[in-house]
Amino acid sequence: MAQWISQPEFRGLPFHIAAVEFPEAEHPINQYSVVLSAELQGYLCKIARHAGAKDPEALGQQLTILFEGAALVERLAPNSGAASRAKLAAITLTRHYTPTRLASLGNQQDVTDLSASVPPAIALTAPPPPLLAEPATLPGNWLALAHNAQGLF
Repeated sequence: MAQWISQPEFRGLPFHIAAVEFPEAEHPINQYSVVLSAELQGYLCKIARHAGAKDPEALGQQLTILFEGAALVERLAPNSGAASRAKLAAITLTRHYTPTRLASLGNQQDVTDLSASVPPAIALTAPPPPLLAEPATLPGNWLALAHNAQGLF
């Protein structure tokens, strides 16, 4: 995550950009952006549960807020250090919520099994989503972007 959002060509999270371009709550692209954000949070909650967090929903939500916030700060203030500070904050949060820390993730097979169940919008094994030099203006472009936005981590 930190490496991706720190890249000079990073233009922001695709679902954030889409939601800003189509702010009407009833617009399908805005609704899909909400779905993608919820999938991200659900995935982070799942990782938190797998890691043995004492409150996986709280940890997942806090990590989502941290990631989305760091992505926005890096977009608005490149090289601000937000990504590396967010990483340290994520480690602090994880240590607070997981009594046995990251070691509780288990063996490599456990991690592989978890990776196989990631929602398509945030698959770990996929390349980062396409980065746009200029925001697309046609709804079809945003819809295609939303459907192909994979690899948020």
